[in-house]
Amino acid sequence: MILVDSNVLVGLADPSDRLNTPAVADLKRLCGQELLLAAPVVAEVCFLLPALHHRRRIRDLVHELPMRPLTFPDEGRVWAEVFA
Repeated sequence: MILVDSNVLVGLADPSDRLNTPAVADLKRLCGQELLLAAPVVAEVCFLLPALHHRRRIRDLVHELPMRPLTFPDEGRVWAEVFA
């Protein structure tokens, strides 16, 4: 299981980003593994990449790879444990 972070998505969405090459290489290396994406990461990427063409690229990547949402059955309990 691999948790995808915002820097990877930004690098993949923007070929001019300095993280593009490492992000592509990492993704090739991790191909076939379960990729999870948390909602806060999606929010951060949308903040960092406000252009519509970048957001569309991210949407397409999420579906192509395929990434699935990281969910918690009892998210409130998880937050409590993290803050404890």
